[in-house]
Amino acid sequence: MRLLVLFFFASSLFSCFPVKTIPIKGTYLEPPFERKSESSVNQVWDMIIDLFAQKGLPIKLVDKSSGLIVSDESELIWSYEDKNGNLLDGDASIVLSTKKSGNLYITPRMVTGEWNIRIKAEGNQTSININLVKIRAYGLSRETNTGMGTILSNGVDAKSTGKFEQSIFDMIK
Repeated sequence: MRLLVLFFFASSLFSCFPVKTIPIKGTYLEPPFERKSESSVNQVWDMIIDLFAQKGLPIKLVDKSSGLIVSDESELIWSYEDKNGNLLDGDASIVLSTKKSGNLYITPRMVTGEWNIRIKAEGNQTSININLVKIRAYGLSRETNTGMGTILSNGVDAKSTGKFEQSIFDMIK
């Protein structure tokens, strides 16, 4: 019962105040995230497939002939920044802009995205291009008050911190 009262109280508060977005301040990698490796395309391919398996990332598309691997929607470790533009969680894969309604922060319950990885031969090297797409934040919907499974936003104002990309690049050096 208390949760229900809290839910309706929070819903009424959110509907009374406009949502203010505090933009991302810090400096982060700008796409495309691309590196080159001395390893062969086949070696890089196998290492990246192994990484997806080890991290439990679901794969939606694997097309070795085009060198494309696309993850299915998967949960991301995310963080906000402090007032100086520093990550609050240094392990986060992405940073989100902060949203406030009155004095309350609108915090998503879950943030998801898809990873697209393109592997191709370029001369004696292998090029690896990594992009994070379709970022979504899930939580309490301010507009419909329909609960915790609602998409708060498609195309969330977010940037990659480079942690996931760097883990791939470190593995395939």
